[in-house]
Amino acid sequence: MYLQPRRRRRRRWPWVLLIAIVGLAAGYYTNVLPTDRLPAPLRRTTPQPEAASSPSAVETAAQHLIAARQAFEKGDIDAAIAAYRQVLDLNPENAAALSGLAYLLTLRRSYDKAVRLARRATELAPDNPDYLATLAVALDWAGQPDAAIQAALKALDLDENHVEALAYLAEAYADKGRWKLAMQNAKRAVALDPENFVAQRNLGYAREAQGDYQGAIEAYRRAIELRPTLSFPHLDVARNLRILGDEKGAIAEVQKAIELDPGDPAAHDQLGLIYFTNQEYERAAAAFEKAIKANPDYALPYGHLGWVLYAQRQYEEAIQRFKQALERGADSVEYYYEIGLSYALIGQCEEAVPWLQKALQIDPNSKPAQEGMKLCGQ
Repeated sequence: MYLQPRRRRRRRWPWVLLIAIVGLAAGYYTNVLPTDRLPAPLRRTTPQPEAASSPSAVETAAQHLIAARQAFEKGDIDAAIAAYRQVLDLNPENAAALSGLAYLLTLRRSYDKAVRLARRATELAPDNPDYLATLAVALDWAGQPDAAIQAALKALDLDENHVEALAYLAEAYADKGRWKLAMQNAKRAVALDPENFVAQRNLGYAREAQGDYQGAIEAYRRAIELRPTLSFPHLDVARNLRILGDEKGAIAEVQKAIELDPGDPAAHDQLGLIYFTNQEYERAAAAFEKAIKANPDYALPYGHLGWVLYAQRQYEEAIQRFKQALERGADSVEYYYEIGLSYALIGQCEEAVPWLQKALQIDPNSKPAQEGMKLCGQ
């Protein structure tokens, strides 16, 4: 019910109202007065956090992280990569997504990108041993075992029983030819957690480095039992079966890897190598082309396709492929002298000699490079 104010107080209202308005205004602009109960148009506008920090975005990012891990468990690497990228679209500084994506890109042989993302994750969370372990494997697969060893040791300084760090340390030591240390760390990782896929896989790698190919296959197969949805342990088995002369078994393992992950460039590349060894050049070339299509940044298939073209005396095309391999980070003396030989065989010694000289700088005893220099009268 509305009560009209008494007439004798009517003249006081303008002053009361003015004071109230001034008070409201002062409270509004000095942030003293809470405005959350005012009508929406009058509520104080406060700086909004970035989308990645808002509760809905955080919740969405968490959902994408879960989706990425579930996809990886199922072996769907493409879906896992996509989910991690969705997290990074929301928050480019999400260390968990950076590290997770770095690991997957390592498996897909995008080494430079993997190392860059893994480093960023460790910069954001330098005391997280998981991220340092991921950096270790990315560095090692990128051909930097010394840096990988340092990253793994940093992870172990934070957690001396970190199983993955021990396993990656073993892998890096194996790549350095330090087989005793490789086996020590691999065995310790397995002893700490016999059900750890990485530990079992890298025990196989340490055994392979020592020439124990049958023992390596045994460990690799144990890793496959633990993570049957991943492709690359099948490639490990195939590599060792080839050494033992079981080509049929090797092809079956590579085909299984391709079935599990058609986007794995290393699987297509390894199949191409088997065909190349058997001089099935057309099938080899087709497999190498699939590897390149799967990951245009992966250097090895370009060089291997160069081998096919060189064997078929398509020297100009071979030169192009060898150069593409080098442009993508391959650092094999073979590519240098094969470019030089290819130029020499088409009568372009002025182009050939610098490549042959580069090969001899890397390996002064390189007989192919020496033969190429003779072809060019050097």
